[in-house]
Amino acid sequence: NIYNNSLTAIWNDSKELHKIQEYCWKDCKGCLSCNKRPYCVRCGAMSYIVGHHYLENVAETCLLADIRANNYIPRKKMETY
Repeated sequence: NIYNNSLTAIWNDSKELHKIQEYCWKDCKGCLSCNKRPYCVRCGAMSYIVGHHYLENVAETCLLADIRANNYIPRKKMETY
């Protein structure tokens, strides 16, 4: 709560924020084996906004990855994730 704590304190001391900052592909069920992963810019906030847990997949994220997959060359190889 920014009314009770400074942004510095939240950034340095928030357990919830640290969990969110440290999540990676292996934590996202369904995403690890997805062939669109090189095109995905998965957003935990988008998942949270539509009412899901920040690690859950949402259709909007997959749709954007699909659009990118059909229009762009990936910047990274799958192994780097």
